[in-house]
Amino acid sequence: MHQRHAAHVLVAGLAAVVLSCSSGGLTVPSFTFEDGLENWQPRGVDLDDPPVTWTIEWTGEEAYEGEHSVRLSLNNLNGQAKIWIEREFRLDPNRTYRVDVSYALGTSDAVGTDPWTLIAGVHHEPPSAASELTYRGDTPKGSASPAVEWVARSHQVTLASGTAGSLYVAVGVWGRGVESRVYYLDDLRVVISGA
Repeated sequence: MHQRHAAHVLVAGLAAVVLSCSSGGLTVPSFTFEDGLENWQPRGVDLDDPPVTWTIEWTGEEAYEGEHSVRLSLNNLNGQAKIWIEREFRLDPNRTYRVDVSYALGTSDAVGTDPWTLIAGVHHEPPSAASELTYRGDTPKGSASPAVEWVARSHQVTLASGTAGSLYVAVGVWGRGVESRVYYLDDLRVVISGA
């Protein structure tokens, strides 16, 4: 088991699918993936021409917290593929929320490696095209070691929930080169509060 990053706080349990922020704020517990994907769904776009091989699965190969994480594997033959995990959070409709997303990224991309781009966004609808995704930061770690190391990533978004009352969080990678890479996600935390 890897040491937990000091900026993260362990919160046990799983988030409810239907949430309410009418009291002003809500903290969704960490998703440490000890019991599977925890209602996060694998997604991908730009996976053809030529077809790429990809998987998003629960694994015990690496972990930041506990013994499991999510493994994202992409043989990026077309140099354009995007893969991510996505989860719906149902909230009060027509309200503005601040959503803070943080997670641990397991990466073996050393300093000097051509970076791939991270997907990390909050959306009104499930993204179905590359233009609908949000890109934030890149994959390299701080050392030259070929071993997997865990790095902290986070972002913040303020947006309205719309009439449907749903927001969708997406976290993953955009393959920027014609090669095969593997990444891991763990300790994914979503904090939702009324703006």
